[in-house]
Amino acid sequence: MGGKSSKEASTANVRLPEDDSAPISESAVVLEENLQKKILQDFQSTVLKQEWEKRQQYFLAKNSQRRLGDLEFQEALNQRMAAVRQQQASVQKQLDEKAEALQARFADISIGLQHDADKLEKENLSIQPRTGSSQPCLNVRKKLASCYKQNQGEPSNCDALVNELGACIELGVERINAQGRPVEVLSDS
Repeated sequence: MGGKSSKEASTANVRLPEDDSAPISESAVVLEENLQKKILQDFQSTVLKQEWEKRQQYFLAKNSQRRLGDLEFQEALNQRMAAVRQQQASVQKQLDEKAEALQARFADISIGLQHDADKLEKENLSIQPRTGSSQPCLNVRKKLASCYKQNQGEPSNCDALVNELGACIELGVERINAQGRPVEVLSDS
């Protein structure tokens, strides 16, 4: 080849110590300063590169562990949420069934009460009192209704009229039971 051989190139960078006072031994080799710097830089560069690669591997491993932990946590959270949703759906179904049952029961009772009220109304219309008003305790009922309108926030203010209406009704029931049919209630004040 057309240049210096590798042996010649390496001997060009190697020199012997110039100090005559120092004993020269055959094994003493001194490298030129540029070669020493290059070797040092190459060594440092290699060491730094290896350390950087170790750090990168460490950070990548940590990142992978963190992501794996996050995924495991997310999966556990999703499973927990699915279980809670399933439990909520079960509870909601039970509540819906109870609500439907209560609505059906309410409808049955309402129909029964309406039937009973219609029956009582027909029975009461067929019975006519001999004398007096067909609406016993009318004055007390009017007073009570007026009292409720005036005291909408405090219905307890009408307790005296409620008691008076109760007494009037009891008296009417006693007279009906005594005579076998309704009669005019005299204590209609």
